[in-house]
Amino acid sequence: MPPTSYSVDMLLGNAADWSLRAQQVLAATPVIAAEDTRVTARLLAHCGISGPRLLTYTDAFAPKKAQRQAEVLAALQAGDVALVSDAGMPGIADPGSELVQAAIAAGHRIVPVPGPSAPVTALAASGLPGERFLFLGFLPRQRGERQQLLRQAADEPGALVCFEAPHRLLDCLQDLVAVLGDRRVTLARELTKEHEEIWHGRLGEALARSQTQAPRGEYVIVIEGAPPAPAAESGAWPVGQVREALAILAQEGIDTQMAPRLVARLAGWRSTGRGSVQAALAQAQAAVTAAQAEFERVQQLVAQQFLSASRLDDARRSRDVAAAQLQAARSQVQAVSDTGTDVVQAQAQLQLADAGIAAAQARLAQTRLRAPADAQVLLRQVREAILRGMPGSTGSSLSTMPASAGSGCCCSRRANV
Repeated sequence: MPPTSYSVDMLLGNAADWSLRAQQVLAATPVIAAEDTRVTARLLAHCGISGPRLLTYTDAFAPKKAQRQAEVLAALQAGDVALVSDAGMPGIADPGSELVQAAIAAGHRIVPVPGPSAPVTALAASGLPGERFLFLGFLPRQRGERQQLLRQAADEPGALVCFEAPHRLLDCLQDLVAVLGDRRVTLARELTKEHEEIWHGRLGEALARSQTQAPRGEYVIVIEGAPPAPAAESGAWPVGQVREALAILAQEGIDTQMAPRLVARLAGWRSTGRGSVQAALAQAQAAVTAAQAEFERVQQLVAQQFLSASRLDDARRSRDVAAAQLQAARSQVQAVSDTGTDVVQAQAQLQLADAGIAAAQARLAQTRLRAPADAQVLLRQVREAILRGMPGSTGSSLSTMPASAGSGCCCSRRANV
C-alpha cells in the first residue's frame, strides 16, 4: 500500500476541542507538513508530541512554494505524512488543497481526520437556516473583485459564509451593504478562544458598529441568504434567465428604465402591493449608508494627506448617485401607495441600476451567455409585448408601430429583429 497523506484538523483555539485521534495520528506520523511550523511546534509541545519532523508546505513566493511542496511530496514517497494548517481543516480556504491534489495525482491514499470547523461553528451559532450555505472563503482584497463575487452570490438562497481580516472588515461590510442590502448577519471572532465574541444584527448595524469599534481578531461572517422571490405566474422565468435577458437588452441599447418592465412582462415576474418596493427602498437606504460611510472615510484620509483629492470627488459622486437612487425608491413607494398598481419584483428593479447593467453587459461580452439567435428571439418578444400594450394596436409587425413609439428606448440596432 502506498504511503498515506493524513489531512488532520487543527483546533480553532481551545485545546480541549482537539480530538484524541488527531493527536494519535500526529504522534505516529514521521513527517508533518505545516502551514507555519512555529504554530504547529507550539501545539505539539503543549500535547507532549516531539517525534515528527516538521516541513513547511507553502510560501507567499511562488517558486519557493513549489520547492516546499516538492519536498513534502518527496517525503510522502518515503512514508506517511500528516498535513495540518494553523487552525481548522487543511485545504479549506488554505493552500493545502494544492498539496492534496498533487498527492492524489501521485496515487497516494488521502485520510481525513476531521474536527472543529470555523464556517460550520459560526453558522450553527448564527441562528440562520443551515439546510444549505455557500462558503466564499476569504473575500478578494480588491474592492472591484470583491463586489463582483458578492454580486455572483447575491441570489443564493442559503446563508453566505466568509472569512475576513480585521483591517479589511470595514471595507468588506461597506460592500456587503451596497451589494446585498440590509440582511441579517452574524459576526464571529476568536471562536472557541477566551475572548470569543458572536454578534447578531443586520449589515447596516454591523457597518455602523465597525466604524466606532476597532475590529480585533479574524472574523467569520455569516450573512442571510437571498429572500425567496414573490409568488409569480405559472411558467415564470428563473432568476438566471431574467438576468441574461436584462444583459441582452442592455447590450442592445434598450433604455434601463424600460428594460425591467419589458422583461418582467415576459418573465411573469410581478408583485402586488407595497412589499417589494419597500424592499427596494430598504436596499437603497442601505446603499446610501454605505456610500456616506465611504465618503467620510475618504474625506478623513484626504485630510491626513493619505489620499488625493480626486478620490474624495469619486466618493462624493458615489454618495450622490446612491442618494438619487434612494429618492427614486421613495417616489416609487409613494406611487404604489397612491395608485395600488402592480410593480415589478424588487430584485429585478435593483438589477437595472447602472452599475448592474454595466456588469451584466461585461459578463455577456466575455462569456456569450446566449447565442445571437436567442437574443433575436428575445428582442422580437419584447417588441411584440410593446405592441400588445399600446392602445389601438392589434398586430405584431414592426411596421404597425407609430414613429413616436419607435423612438427612444424601444429601438434595437438590429434591423432584422
